[in-house]
Amino acid sequence: AAESLITGRTIQVDTGRISQRHFLMWSGIGLDAAIVERVSNTGKKTLGSWIYALNAIGSGCRYQDAMVTFVVDGRHLAVQTPLIVVSNIQLYGGVMEIGARACINDGLLDICIFKGNGFFTFVRHAVKVLAHKHVEDPEVEYFQCQNIEIIPKTPLPVHADGEICGTTPVKIKVVPDSLKVIVPQTLSSDLIRNK
Repeated sequence: AAESLITGRTIQVDTGRISQRHFLMWSGIGLDAAIVERVSNTGKKTLGSWIYALNAIGSGCRYQDAMVTFVVDGRHLAVQTPLIVVSNIQLYGGVMEIGARACINDGLLDICIFKGNGFFTFVRHAVKVLAHKHVEDPEVEYFQCQNIEIIPKTPLPVHADGEICGTTPVKIKVVPDSLKVIVPQTLSSDLIRNK
């Protein structure tokens, strides 16, 4: 990081926006946000990122899916889902490539809607993500878009970059070139686009 401050270059990247709150990496709706909601600051200090894995197992056993209507760049879609992830970057939590096609300065957000219900469905989706096979999975809806509205029959928790920020319904949009960041001189071309 110190070396990048001296030798790096400045680029403009996109952010996502939920109401008036911006996020850089991702927003999670449903099971994902329920896991974040259950994690205490004490637990994070004691167990680090393992606290999320433990809460994921507990929440995955109990969490129910919901019928959700989506408006994706004006197109309507209704899906039974326990989990929606809106990504601006490829890696989720530094490990899972949920936003597999995401690029931080392409003017788009990547939406992953995981279908199904129950703990074993949750495990199956996790295995597919770790194997980089979820984008082609018929049980996953994957979109790239500028705007998405999420309207479930019952309110679902929402987080932005790991901080709870209310419940659905929500409108999420990309804000292109809204943040300047310093990056190393060499950076993978699938992470950023040269403009």
